[in-house]
Amino acid sequence: EQRWEILKPIIHQLFIEEEKTLEDVRIIMLLVYHFQKTRSQYYTQFGKEGWEKFAKNSKKMQDGMQVHQQKTVGTRTRQKKRAKAPSPLSDKLFNRLALQILIISTIASPDICLLQEIILKSVHHIAFGLFESEGWTSSDLFTITAADETTGLSSTWQSLSDQTFGAARLAKMSPGNLGQGVRKLRGVFEQMESTMICPDPAMLIKFWRMCRYMYDICVVANDFTILSLFFGHYGEMTRSKFRPGSETYPVFHICAALYEILRKDQSALIDSLRLGYLKSIHSLKSWVSGDHATVLAMWSNYLKHWDLDTLHHASLKESYQLLLRESDRKYGPNSDSSLSILDRFTYLAHYNLKEASLAMELAFSLVKRSSCRMVVGGGLQWCMDVQYFAFGSKVLAIVSAQEGLHDKVQQWYTTAITVLELGDLECQIRAAMLRGNL
Repeated sequence: EQRWEILKPIIHQLFIEEEKTLEDVRIIMLLVYHFQKTRSQYYTQFGKEGWEKFAKNSKKMQDGMQVHQQKTVGTRTRQKKRAKAPSPLSDKLFNRLALQILIISTIASPDICLLQEIILKSVHHIAFGLFESEGWTSSDLFTITAADETTGLSSTWQSLSDQTFGAARLAKMSPGNLGQGVRKLRGVFEQMESTMICPDPAMLIKFWRMCRYMYDICVVANDFTILSLFFGHYGEMTRSKFRPGSETYPVFHICAALYEILRKDQSALIDSLRLGYLKSIHSLKSWVSGDHATVLAMWSNYLKHWDLDTLHHASLKESYQLLLRESDRKYGPNSDSSLSILDRFTYLAHYNLKEASLAMELAFSLVKRSSCRMVVGGGLQWCMDVQYFAFGSKVLAIVSAQEGLHDKVQQWYTTAITVLELGDLECQIRAAMLRGNL
């Protein structure tokens, strides 16, 4: 009751004045203010407060759903479809990891909390706009497609994420590489304009990972100027691209909020990035289902970099097995879909499950399948197939070392390095990484 009285003005602002849904209010209050209540507890408290607008708000939501349901089958919204595809695994994972926030982080100062609110609201607005206004859809558990039936800018965001990862690895390999890593990041900054072509869900998938990679570089350098420049640069790029009215564009608000958090309290940044990524998973799973391959991949990455959770590993493993089997059947074992799922399943088995035999089995399949699609030799360009090959080879070498198979360690590393060192800069960076492990 005491905390309710303290936080009541914030809840009133969100629910009554801003007309947020109860679910949105509950998530913001839990993640930002560490205030945990069930829906029924909120309803009970609203009744005690006599908030008459609660009934109006509920009716507005209900009327909105009725309007959606009256649309034709060809134009029905994702709300109607998503109601048919609950995901106990993703729901349980989100609830558990949201509660973990209460343990692994502290409540920020009031001004930082307001900025974190902005981030969570903006993530919600991005997802809503993409699927409700921009025409993005997901007709199965494997794809997310734009209104023009393409995958949008997913390959662009993947390339930017890969380059950012490469820069971070350069900096981590040796202090002497820090300058090269920073220069590489500046090249990424320049390429960010390519993401301005159109809004894309890949932003929610890759942006937080890129920030985390840059955060790692900043820790090595003991200097957070790079992240400050990134937030300022991408925010201003968004503002100039979408004028007039760009101040309401949520990507701008996310960058501005992160910039201010970094300026006000550097120690609060990592928690703010964690909240943004967790909310992105929460928002996407609401539109494409929690069992979607993209959502499972985001969970795997989140569990490795942000919060080691072991309770749901068995369920994640089962979900990946079912998804890979269905993709192999539907699209073929060497399809883009199957290789992407196999890559993320290998990632989960190696980093999260830590099951050596499973990781080796999956990695071997990943190397074999990706090799069939690669054109090996001079002029090799970094792409997803090469990434699968490099990652699978790395896992095979690491697991072989754990099993005492030293000849195999040499074999897997040497084979991969020989292929990668003939390629472009990204390939050569990966070759250097593997050579360092060897």
